[in-house]
Parts: sequence; structure tokens; C-alpha cells
Amino acid sequence: MKGIYVHLYRSLLRFYDMPENEIKEMLYLLNTANVDCYGCYHPERRLIESGPVTFSMWLDNMDCRPYRTEVQLHKALMFLKRGVERDMIITAQREALQTLRCIDFASSAATDTTYQYSIKGNTLTFERGGETYKLTKD
Repeated sequence: MKGIYVHLYRSLLRFYDMPENEIKEMLYLLNTANVDCYGCYHPERRLIESGPVTFSMWLDNMDCRPYRTEVQLHKALMFLKRGVERDMIITAQREALQTLRCIDFASSAATDTTYQYSIKGNTLTFERGGETYKLTKD
């Protein structure tokens, strides 16, 4: 599971202008929120949490590439948000979740304004930069 955080860390550095320490702190808090929520639903499982220093070292030293596109980053952010329930976390974790939502909103807004599409019947119309493509299912 730590790998997803390394991908997120490297991708956030690549696609967004955020200080490294803020990204590390946000991801650490989201990791602990995710583990806390998982622990509530699965009390029979023994979970080992890492401290902030160890987590930071994983982010710096694990060999994981950033996502290639913002769409991949957006999907990973959505996956991470689904694993955290707001009612089960502390204030600092809620603030990290809110920061994640702002980043995800900016990411989805950027992708939504780049492409426009509509589906009517069996036809998908895709518009980008003045060009229109139509796909029809027979």
C-alpha cells in the first residue's frame, strides 16, 4: 500500500506547485486516516503504522515513478478519498482530506475544460480545440 503514496508524492511534485514538506505531511495524515478507518472496520486485523520519519523516508527512497497523466493522478486521488471516512478521523486528518479535495477539484477542473463530449443514442461526440470527432456504434 505504501507504493500508492510514493506514486502520489512524485505525481503531486510533477503536476502541482506545492512544497515537498506540505505534500509529505498531507500524505502521511491521509495514510494514518486510511489505516484508522480500515482498523475500525477490521478490528481483527493487526495493523502496523509507520511514524512520520519512516513514512517520509519511504517517499524519498522507494523506486516508484510518477503517474504519466493527470487522469491517472485524479483516479488515484479518488481511490484514496474513498478509503477515508470523515466521521472517523481527527481534525488534522480532515484538513489533509480537504487539501486533497482541493487538489482533486483543480485536477478534474483542468481535465473537464480541455475536452467536451456528449452522448446521444449510439453516437459519442468528442470536441477538442475546435475539432470534432464522432464515434457511432453500429
